[in-house]
Amino acid sequence: MMRILLLEDSWADAELIGTSLKKSINDCELVRVETRTDFIKALKTETLDVILADYALPSFDGFSALELARAICPEVPFIIISGILGEERAIETLKSGATDYVLKQRLERLVPAVERALREAEERKLLRQAETELRKSEELFRTSVETILDCFAIYSAIRDTSGKIIDFRIDYVNAAACENHGLTQEEQLGKWLCKLMPVHQTSGLFTEYCRVVETGQPLVKELLLADGERERQGGHGEWLITNNQQPTTNHQPPTRAYDIRAVKFGDGVVVTWRDTTERRQVEEERKQLIAQEQAAREEAEKANRLKDEFLAVVSHELRTPLNSMLGWAQILKNRQLNEAIATKALETIERNARHQKKLIEDILDVSMIIQNKLRLELQPLYLVPIVHAAIEDIQPQAQAKSIQIESMLSPFISPVMGDAERLQQIICNLLSNAIKFTPPAGRVQILLQQIESFAQITVTDTGQGISSDFLPHVFDRFRQADGTTTRKYGGLGLGLAIVRHLVEMHHGHVYAASEGIGKGATFTVQLPIYKIE
Repeated sequence: MMRILLLEDSWADAELIGTSLKKSINDCELVRVETRTDFIKALKTETLDVILADYALPSFDGFSALELARAICPEVPFIIISGILGEERAIETLKSGATDYVLKQRLERLVPAVERALREAEERKLLRQAETELRKSEELFRTSVETILDCFAIYSAIRDTSGKIIDFRIDYVNAAACENHGLTQEEQLGKWLCKLMPVHQTSGLFTEYCRVVETGQPLVKELLLADGERERQGGHGEWLITNNQQPTTNHQPPTRAYDIRAVKFGDGVVVTWRDTTERRQVEEERKQLIAQEQAAREEAEKANRLKDEFLAVVSHELRTPLNSMLGWAQILKNRQLNEAIATKALETIERNARHQKKLIEDILDVSMIIQNKLRLELQPLYLVPIVHAAIEDIQPQAQAKSIQIESMLSPFISPVMGDAERLQQIICNLLSNAIKFTPPAGRVQILLQQIESFAQITVTDTGQGISSDFLPHVFDRFRQADGTTTRKYGGLGLGLAIVRHLVEMHHGHVYAASEGIGKGATFTVQLPIYKIE
């Protein structure tokens, strides 16, 4: 059962919150507290999955509650619920460690916020478990390395009449070396090393041993044993001397790795070697875990940064038309306006209301996309009338900037299976985007043609173009080349993301191309032709 701690002094608000939760989360228990003392007690004694806290309480506030929760149970998600939380304070709480915030006027966001917080908490838990397992694995590895008995052998030089070393006699091998060679002591002692295991000769290891005997300089090498060579090479495998570098031969990838050391001993060498395969694997796994953790951290930081930018942009974009409408509404209240000014006021209010409606619709569409709730009403459709309707809808935006929309629509286009409203939305978004980034008196062109089994819509503009760095991200949600509230072009950065999702829902493809800044851009949509069975 999910246990949720609610810090709320209003019984009525607590009832509303409990009702909102239980509509979608059947198995949950809400523990309500009102005071700082009860809140601290619950943090210390209750097993909690989520903490919900009102921001404004008579003698206690949500920010203080957040600090207590971070100190006592930092792993539990913390969500602020408030009816008066401003934009700056909301961002401040998120930066201070709150998982999310929900306005009391928008309680329908509460359940998605709780579910997302639980998912993120579970991901952090799994990451901590992975780090713990990694530390345990490293400790086990260190213990194993410290206690394992290395392979050990003593070889004496065999010389010809001129004094040249021609082989080595095996004087001693320990049990670990016997196991590694796959031979008993009786099968090795007194035998000539290269005759018994030719790989020492072919790999160059024999030459290295000779150098140790003649110069007295010790040998320290990393050696790799190629897979499948053990039996063919007399049990010792094919050694590839790498000196901590990748092997340069064309042999198949090695499966065993060894650290080998040899020192001069009389007229021979003492050789020790240790199987380091597991250590290499652990080090590789550790590197991968570190890389994954770093990537996850960077992704989280990027997501937080985009979230902060998006919250600021949303506030700016919604407030701007509201301020304009409120200003003109205040002027209209004076009722001492001539007809021209009154008409201008009403037109301005209507234009800003439509703009705000479009912003809200985009936000709702993205919300449905994220929740996988967007549905299409599919039927065979001809695209020409849909394109005409989209051009008509977007024409006022173009006229406001004296931008000419040129259309070249082939009448010989087979129907596509699609949702008329969403297809028009795709075209409107592309045209609106082109107009937005095209300077006054510019030109936007829309082309409709059939290319093999696809209906292709191409929108080209003479606008500012897209940099090569930003082009791969042009269809990402909440992304604009300039994401600040002081940017030259408005909007939430959702239009093209919605286009991509709607096109993919129609089993189509969308592409963006640009030669660079100042050279315009081209967007191409391909939709599969409807095949009549």
